[in-house]
Amino acid sequence: MNSTLGKALASLLIVSVSSVAADEGWSLIGVSEKANVRYDVKNGSFELTKTKGEVPIAVVIGRVTDSKTLSIAVYKWYVPLQACVDKFGKVVSLNISGEYQFENDFVFGGGNIAAAMGETICGVAEHYFSESAKKGL
Repeated sequence: MNSTLGKALASLLIVSVSSVAADEGWSLIGVSEKANVRYDVKNGSFELTKTKGEVPIAVVIGRVTDSKTLSIAVYKWYVPLQACVDKFGKVVSLNISGEYQFENDFVFGGGNIAAAMGETICGVAEHYFSESAKKGL
């Protein structure tokens, strides 16, 4: 996976972000202008783990802000690592306790919010593995 967007967003998630890009520790993934909904990811929330079924996944904490209803929903979003390799798959949304809520299909370059979420999560995972590989002997 060599997504320029993913790498750029990975950098935003791993280091402190200033000005408009960071809203109290959050980075913008995308905006649905028609629905007036904003999607952000919490800086520093990335983790690698496995599902109950032992599938390796990359996880971040995200929020969805609806400016029409003035509501904010918080989720854990994950992508199976194989989907990052394949550059398509599912972005799965869990509540903050880790219970399944729903999922969306994504394809790198798909141009929708799910694609931006998948590319972001996979970009952070790629950055993590790249940096980890540099630390060995």
